[in-house]
Amino acid sequence: MRPTPSTTTTAAKPTPQRAVRLLHEGAPPEPGIEENTPWTPAAVKVTVCWQDVPLTGAREQRAVSALVDMERWSEGLVVFGTADQAVRFMQVARISVSECSAGDGSPWQGRMQELRGVWGDGVAISYGSSTSPSSTGPPLGETTLVLARVGRAVTYAVRGSHGILGPTVSAQGVAELRPALDHVAPQLCRYTRAGC
Repeated sequence: MRPTPSTTTTAAKPTPQRAVRLLHEGAPPEPGIEENTPWTPAAVKVTVCWQDVPLTGAREQRAVSALVDMERWSEGLVVFGTADQAVRFMQVARISVSECSAGDGSPWQGRMQELRGVWGDGVAISYGSSTSPSSTGPPLGETTLVLARVGRAVTYAVRGSHGILGPTVSAQGVAELRPALDHVAPQLCRYTRAGC
């Protein structure tokens, strides 16, 4: 006897999880000068005070970058195998700033402040030249980086500017970069123990 449709059971197919979308992924050039470029895939590279923060334990990584008003901007995501590895990544970034700000008389300095949000751990960093090495040369620039950790994932955004490093983290840089974190962080619940 053939089963009737009312007695047939079918296993529900799991809904595939969509990839985390970076804020500017696939975005066209920012309006402004003609040298601006579209946002395109890039290598993940998180640099603090001219030192790359090791991606030890990274299982997944993506980034996009663009040239915006003659400044290099990028944003990305790194997913680690464990939350402890993500925590360690954030610690190494903070240690790099502390070493850069050791007060050795160098014009190269770093600034750091905690960055609060919907994430478990966040930090904003600016580093660069606090003075021009020669009075006749141009300022050597300032880089601002924001990082946010949710579970075993870290999202980041960075921009290099033409300015001179100020006494604190660049408020303007943080304000311009933070939307990238605010966009990605709510999507990262999948990388927490509790899930979404």
